Amino acid sequence: PNRSAAPVALDGVCPVCLVEMNKAMKGDPKFSSVHKSYQYHFPNAELKQKFDASPQQYAIQLDGMCAVCLAAGVKTKGDARIYSVHEKKIYIFPNAAMKEKFETDPAHYIKAAEAKLREGSRSEGSARR
Repeated sequence: PNRSAAPVALDGVCPVCLVEMNKAMKGDPKFSSVHKSYQYHFPNAELKQKFDASPQQYAIQLDGMCAVCLAAGVKTKGDARIYSVHEKKIYIFPNAAMKEKFETDPAHYIKAAEAKLREGSRSEGSARR
């Protein structure tokens, strides 16, 4: 994938550090991976390898959609610099207000958002009512 075209996720913070150590450690662009149209940076080759071995474990969830927006039935892309970690998963939001709302009840928003995503993938195939 073309690295320069993919936006840098998490403001360059290492996703493995966030998920494994709950630390916002800046990565180095020398150690980067692109996954689902986001570029991730890592402080060293070992952490990059850990990410590359199972990117879905460390990458942004919900295809980069805002969980709060999705729960309300609206597909809104999050800003990869506004993020929250819940149960070792990374979620992004279009603004700080949505992030704050998410953090009041993350489990509720995640469950509702995932249900809407599943619904959406079903209804796109069968638009007739």
